[in-house]
Amino acid sequence: MNIEQVEKEIVSAIKGLADVLKVKTEEIRVLDAAKLATDSIFNPTFANLTEESQRAAREVLSTMLIDSYRHNFKLTRDEILELGHRVRKAFVTLESEEPKPEMCGSGSVGLCSTDK
Repeated sequence: MNIEQVEKEIVSAIKGLADVLKVKTEEIRVLDAAKLATDSIFNPTFANLTEESQRAAREVLSTMLIDSYRHNFKLTRDEILELGHRVRKAFVTLESEEPKPEMCGSGSVGLCSTDK
């Protein structure tokens, strides 16, 4: 095999991998993240979120699933459920918690001013 043949084989293999990645990415995109989130045993309060938060949580979960697949080239059901749990918990926390005092740069506790 000469160098041109090797290059052609490599290009062909890379195109094949790109096609597989495209198909798998689309499969994940079609994945019903909302159903996974609401069906999860970890997720009893997702329905209590506002519609806007539910929509945002679905978008975040979808992006995380796609990024996770692209990084690892695999995605197990347990990983999907865990990501769904984390996203749901974060959005429930955002909606339910009162703003907490933060440590300001000067070391004082309170609501930090961004105006300086």
